[in-house]
Amino acid sequence: MGRGRRRRTVEGLGAARDSHRRFSVGRLAAASTFDQLGRARALARRATGLRRRGDLRRAAVVMREACYLEEGCPVMWVRYADLARRSGKKDQAERALKQALWLRERAGDRARAGVIRRMLLGLHQG
Repeated sequence: MGRGRRRRTVEGLGAARDSHRRFSVGRLAAASTFDQLGRARALARRATGLRRRGDLRRAAVVMREACYLEEGCPVMWVRYADLARRSGKKDQAERALKQALWLRERAGDRARAGVIRRMLLGLHQG
């Protein structure tokens, strides 16, 4: 930091107004992103447990929430598409696979994008 510049800060989450604990805006954003990532993975684990117990509809709802928390993860979208397909929601499965395909193509991952394309074709055929 240069001389005379002030760093933007935000009161700590849950801290009292008169508290001396302060976080920089960048650290606070990174912490909330990390919390979202952890929450998304916890939701994905919960969805897996629900699927194993045979509750496909609830598993699909929980996985969809995980996808919205971690939007940039194509693996989550493919898992959600599988759960949606198994629970009879082909339109939601198609949208999830298209999102996963777009993410893979944007990342330049042609091989995995091809697999997702074949999954889309299989969804339409079966």
